[in-house]
Amino acid sequence: MKRRAARWCFNPCLRGAVFVVLATAAAAGTADAQTAEATAEPAATAEATAEAGATESAETATAEAGATESAETATAEVGATESAETATAEAGATESVEAATAEVGATESVEAVTAEVGATESAEAVTAEVGATESAEAVVEGPTEEAGSSSELLLAGGGTAEPDTVVGEASGETAGEAGEADVEIEGETGRLHVAIPGYYQLSMFGLGDMPLGPADPANERPYGQNLGQNFYGWSRLRATPELSISSVKIRGQFDVMTGTIFGDSTSGVDAALEPRMREAPAGEEGSSGELVGIRPFDFRQLYVEWDTGYGILRAGQQASNWGLGLLANDGDRPQTWGYNRYGDLVERVVFATKPLNTVTDTFWKDLVAILGADLVYRDHLADLWNGDLAWQGIFALRYAEEGNSAGMYVAYRNQTFDDGDHLEVVAIDLAGDWTFELAPSWDLQVAAEGIGVFGTTDAARSLTAPEHDILQLGGAVRATADYIDEYFIQLELGAATGDANVYDDRQLRFTFDPDYNVGLIMFEELWAWQYARAATLAGSPDLTGEPVPGLDMLSTNGGVSGALYLNPTFQARPWSWFRGSLGVLWGYATSDVVSPFEQKVNGVPANFMGGSPGGRNLGVELDAAVDFFVPLRLVELQGGLQFGCLFPGDAFADADGNELDPIWLLEGRVAMKF
Repeated sequence: MKRRAARWCFNPCLRGAVFVVLATAAAAGTADAQTAEATAEPAATAEATAEAGATESAETATAEAGATESAETATAEVGATESAETATAEAGATESVEAATAEVGATESVEAVTAEVGATESAEAVTAEVGATESAEAVVEGPTEEAGSSSELLLAGGGTAEPDTVVGEASGETAGEAGEADVEIEGETGRLHVAIPGYYQLSMFGLGDMPLGPADPANERPYGQNLGQNFYGWSRLRATPELSISSVKIRGQFDVMTGTIFGDSTSGVDAALEPRMREAPAGEEGSSGELVGIRPFDFRQLYVEWDTGYGILRAGQQASNWGLGLLANDGDRPQTWGYNRYGDLVERVVFATKPLNTVTDTFWKDLVAILGADLVYRDHLADLWNGDLAWQGIFALRYAEEGNSAGMYVAYRNQTFDDGDHLEVVAIDLAGDWTFELAPSWDLQVAAEGIGVFGTTDAARSLTAPEHDILQLGGAVRATADYIDEYFIQLELGAATGDANVYDDRQLRFTFDPDYNVGLIMFEELWAWQYARAATLAGSPDLTGEPVPGLDMLSTNGGVSGALYLNPTFQARPWSWFRGSLGVLWGYATSDVVSPFEQKVNGVPANFMGGSPGGRNLGVELDAAVDFFVPLRLVELQGGLQFGCLFPGDAFADADGNELDPIWLLEGRVAMKF
């Protein structure tokens, strides 16, 4: 197997050291700015005294002349004007230069960026469009998310840290009210901005029994029939420190203790990216009880961004976004259902600009062009620390106005796995997000993304085909009716091509990014763990003689794969402290459901439960959630419950035609946002 536990040693420590140096420099800059302001205070005091004296003299002269109260008032106004002019002079040339730059030098950068994303911080927004491991941009997800500093940072491919309970902010809430640590100091060298937003989240899960394979009364197979996990706890502490001076910005992001911290372990799903399992149950002979699926410390982002006056240049380790997040997802987006697990991270150099901004006043002046190069640090196909080398070249065009956007992204990826297998693909992604006013209190938002992936690989070779052609298609469209920003009715339709023949020379099955959550159980749990169990068993020489090739590309890790789905959702937030959600999910396989392991050992196609592969109905899932928000002075406390129940269809029937019993999931979570 290519997947193995990541090594969290040298890389995080090195990045941590770099970040400490940057934080020290920021503190020094803050002290210098404060010193400059303190030095200017005596002079300002003297001038204020002189102005007060001038005002008193003018008032005295007016009184001696027998002037009326209106004349006295006019004199006071003159004094106030002079005072304002003096204060303006005291501010120094810094603000004047900044103002001139905003009017003249930022035509193709700051203005372009702000227009692109409708955000408050121009330098960040345009580059936000580039964040994709296989793409280049992010669009704010969630129908209830409001614009502002928090949602603007989400566009940057590593945005303001938001616990997964948050889909929208309370009405009228500002960044300061949300508890974000934010400091701005202005000195002779420009404006210094320091912010350290973040959150801590703790979730506890209860799961019903989840069968992953056929009954095995003779115990001929390892691991048993079920997942083996009925209760577990999961946590994450995430912080996103940011420092900016004038046109230069430095941003980092790190996680602490992310993953399964207590509870049951899964069994026989080692092929998953994060198997939520221990090395062995604690207390057994020779067992350490070490958690495999937890990251004690993970440096996700550390990059520098510069507004050049002609565009935005960004370099460093960054998170990736584009469109709805089907192809690439930074793992930092608010979710209606479930929680973010992964996130696509790349070592990237990218430049974004408006090439036609000074050439024309037509529609084309707001077109943003993005060009970049990546070395993939970690995503669902590659892990740099595990020896996978994945290079990408990206190009994107995007148009946006007043919160509406449409764009096209093209990425070329050349990857060599740690065992020498090769993957070469081109991905073409079209994405758009448009809002229409239906009535004075009703809006309709339509967002969509469509993807085509084309290329070749020898990572899934077979006896009859040493190399496979890749032809995969996927997409989703979401329509949301919004009534006074408090009630939302959403209908989402999505599809991904499937592949029932694992021995031909084509790879047709497309899988959404694992951090694009659809429902709580069908794709996030049952579909994901059945693929992981099949890949784990197929990789065992004791069971198959020779491992099935291409197993690293088999696990879905929670992403929609080879399926069509319909997902209506209703959401209400009548008060700032409460939100309720209801959802229904129906799924249908786009090809026969075939387990590569069952086909290998039985010689004929069969589904994961050993039954007929012709059953395609994945079933119906009912989901419900309630969330609570308690804003305090420096933090916001959040809590919530989510419950789902899946009624599996005939795609999960066994050889006798027996379908699975209903499967339930309950999650309780608490979070603190700062």
